[in-house]
Amino acid sequence: MNLSKVESSGIGIVHLGVGAFFRAFVLPQLQEMAQNLSANDISGWGILGVSFRSAGVRNRLAKNNFCYHAVQISGSGYDIVEINTLSTVYFLQEQRAKVMQALISPELKMVTLTVSEKGYHYSTNTQSINWNNLQIQKDLACPSIPNSVPGLLTLALKNRREMGLPSFACVSCDNLVANGRVLRKVVLDLARRIDPDLAHWIDENTPFPCTMVDRIVPATKPEEVRKISKLTVWKDPAPVFHEPFRQWIIEDCFGSLSCPPLESVGVIFTKDVKPYEQMKLRLLNATHSAIAYLGQLLNKNTVFEAVQDPEIVDFIEYLWELELCPSLEESPDINLGKYTQRLMARYQNPALEHETIQIAMDGSQKIQPRILAPIRSNLLAGRPTSGLSLVVAAWIKFLVEKDANGRMQEIVDPLQESLLKAIRQKNPVDSILDIREIFGKDLRQDERFVKSVSETFVSMSQFGMRTCLKHFLEDSGAH
Repeated sequence: MNLSKVESSGIGIVHLGVGAFFRAFVLPQLQEMAQNLSANDISGWGILGVSFRSAGVRNRLAKNNFCYHAVQISGSGYDIVEINTLSTVYFLQEQRAKVMQALISPELKMVTLTVSEKGYHYSTNTQSINWNNLQIQKDLACPSIPNSVPGLLTLALKNRREMGLPSFACVSCDNLVANGRVLRKVVLDLARRIDPDLAHWIDENTPFPCTMVDRIVPATKPEEVRKISKLTVWKDPAPVFHEPFRQWIIEDCFGSLSCPPLESVGVIFTKDVKPYEQMKLRLLNATHSAIAYLGQLLNKNTVFEAVQDPEIVDFIEYLWELELCPSLEESPDINLGKYTQRLMARYQNPALEHETIQIAMDGSQKIQPRILAPIRSNLLAGRPTSGLSLVVAAWIKFLVEKDANGRMQEIVDPLQESLLKAIRQKNPVDSILDIREIFGKDLRQDERFVKSVSETFVSMSQFGMRTCLKHFLEDSGAH
């Protein structure tokens, strides 16, 4: 095991949320960057992780001095890389003092985040921080002991200001629309309630760049952990698996603050991330969700298994051609036909066991930027929306079937209680569409959208997903 660390260089990056995506996407690129640089150039770019949810990841990584393996999986087999760039991991609930010490270090230049949509506590309905969230309410009552991401960042920036230290860049690497703008909004909302002068200082001194991140990282299974341990020199309880493809786009808005030289590993810095972000959310993530819900209703356990089904493939290609690509407000200088072909090739990676149930989680959060946003664009422009409406109906049917089978406990969603109450009503479609936090007022009142979702749900309930899909493809001419 290579136990060489960059601790002596100082911690320049603190990362919040040490889940699989961070370890399969962010850290490998930072390690490659370090390998491309001289000792002087890499000085000050050490990285430390902070776990919010549990001590489990920290404890597993600690067994090997925070080293682990990132495993690239493709049809040709495994490509295993030892990742030894991570200095340490702290668990916030047990190591608050150490976490804050890292965040107020004069050497710190950047805080990166992968905490999922839920971790921002952002209400799309009010377009502000969710003041009803229990963690946010606790952070307001006791700002010195934060439990949330906005609370921790606000306290760290408050302490740095009082110490006369410069701010740090806050770089979201989560898969949500305008992630930097969302992060900026929740931090400033909370800071204004605590100290308006602090909010002004943060606004003036702290960059919140938007980013677009893309790499498929399936959940790691216990049998895969055992398999990798047999292929490596030392047993690894915390490997991560990923596809070969990766893409990282970062908004270039750091001002006078330092930024790691990630261009050397292919990261793109640009003045406008939106075209890349929208392309990825609507062409990749939207079809991922479509595959997940259709796949679950057709007993397809993985994305690979689902795209062996010709009718699912026809449906995805229909979505790309007639509903998703046309919905893009502005696309980057990329051939969309070739981009979607490459997406299908990624989905058809036989070694990538990306479970449809994993993608299906947090549906109330995911369908908003992936499915509902292009529906709104298409309705406004008079373009087709029936395919995307079918995906919404499939999501509702997925929830109804889970509940009918007594397996609603498997559904992880921040709005689980509201969803459970809605699907148990006499008309589950109307009740789901009534949830303003998901559909807003506009879609609920759009007769075209409501009629399409309702009729498709009835068709699924009467004839089954397979027959419903066949009819849709025949009617749309996509068969």
